[in-house]
Amino acid sequence: MDNFATSLTHSPQYSPGETHFLDTSADNTLTMAPPQKSDQEVAAEFTSYYLQRATTEFAEDLDKVRAADDFKNDALQILVGALQQGTAMFSPEEQRRIVTAAARTDAKP
Repeated sequence: MDNFATSLTHSPQYSPGETHFLDTSADNTLTMAPPQKSDQEVAAEFTSYYLQRATTEFAEDLDKVRAADDFKNDALQILVGALQQGTAMFSPEEQRRIVTAAARTDAKP
């Protein structure tokens, strides 16, 4: 292994088994791209993002359901579970694409 490859694999940012890519910035300096997230990390972030979007979109309807006389505290977990099932409509690739796009949007000034 040459010195350059050795320095990359022994850098503090490198962990064996993680995928890293070199990135070139506008001033032509090389930087390490962040490691790719695991499928489990992406699924967790996607579920959070999906629930946030769903509750925003259905806020009025959810308020009506919560205000109903027959709505009990244990029904909240059932409601959250039902909303979470909507994530199953998206493949792991779609979830990764959406999480990545959302992160880019959040990172813009």
